[in-house]
Amino acid sequence: MSSRINLHVRWTTKTLARFQSCGLNLTNWDESKLLPLQSEKPPVTIEDMGAWLERLIEGLQYQQTKGTVGMQMQIQSIRQAKSPDEELAFGDHAHQCLSDGDLIIVDAFAVSYPIGQQQQPEEPEEPSEEDIIRFRKTLRYDLNDRVLCFLGPRWLAGVIAGSAVPDEGDMLPYLVKTDHLAGLPQRTISVPMDNDQTCTLEVCFDPVNELHLLKASAQLSKGKLRFAVGEKVVSRIRNDNKDGLEQWVSGTINALWPELPGERKWELGGVEGEFPAVVPYKVELTTGSWIFCQRDHHTLIRREALAPQARVKGTSKRMEARVTKDGTKERVDHQTERRKRMVEVEESDSD
Repeated sequence: MSSRINLHVRWTTKTLARFQSCGLNLTNWDESKLLPLQSEKPPVTIEDMGAWLERLIEGLQYQQTKGTVGMQMQIQSIRQAKSPDEELAFGDHAHQCLSDGDLIIVDAFAVSYPIGQQQQPEEPEEPSEEDIIRFRKTLRYDLNDRVLCFLGPRWLAGVIAGSAVPDEGDMLPYLVKTDHLAGLPQRTISVPMDNDQTCTLEVCFDPVNELHLLKASAQLSKGKLRFAVGEKVVSRIRNDNKDGLEQWVSGTINALWPELPGERKWELGGVEGEFPAVVPYKVELTTGSWIFCQRDHHTLIRREALAPQARVKGTSKRMEARVTKDGTKERVDHQTERRKRMVEVEESDSD
């Protein structure tokens, strides 16, 4: 069952007036545009749809007010345009009462508040070094891990540049330096929550339910590839639900530079652009399904024999110490596939 449904969204007149009072102008809202309402895990519920819309609108309001005004909103009701008198139950599965391409009518309550102007009886106490270390141990990802972050209309890919960052008496899970996009320079953004709906690790995403993430992490490049059609590889997919560690699946390269389906145009804060038209590989998996691999990189795809021997939560490292079949150790550079035998030095007693 899918974790995404594509719908047209219309806001009620009262809702638009509430947004306006909070500093958000949606006069240019285009209800003819399909929005990919989604949840962290299938199935999508009406409540999941509402939560996604709340994050979208709060992000747009933050952009329009340049972070000077905050907004809290809550979806009051969601109705299908075909039956405007009947509210959809928040606990219902979206695909049981809606189909891709349907128009929904949304009513929401919203209030605003000034950021940085709340009166404080005293300055917030900064977290101690012990607090930072303790908080950092609870986080899913480390420095330099590649992730995607949700910014309202679209996701941005980047690299974690900071973790457990003090912020006015509290702590932000991550600071992420985004990739450079045409018309949208690199910048460092803060990640307020450590969950997949806000920040998710880059892997070879499900091409059916997570195509939007795959496009957002693909890069415009068409250089020489490491693998050819027919070669056996392993591809990294979502982490294992049981232990939370990385998960690699065997497969065969089916095509080079396959074309991505669907809409390519994106818009963010008045900047428009296009997602890449192609990605390096299409891989047929031994599980019977298939995936796209959006970057020819060792963190996403490797030769079949070089699946990591030590699994991690975050991004797999380029250099790995491995044990060979004969029991000796070697250091492997997974991007170049160069290997170097590791010499073990025996300690001896000295006089």
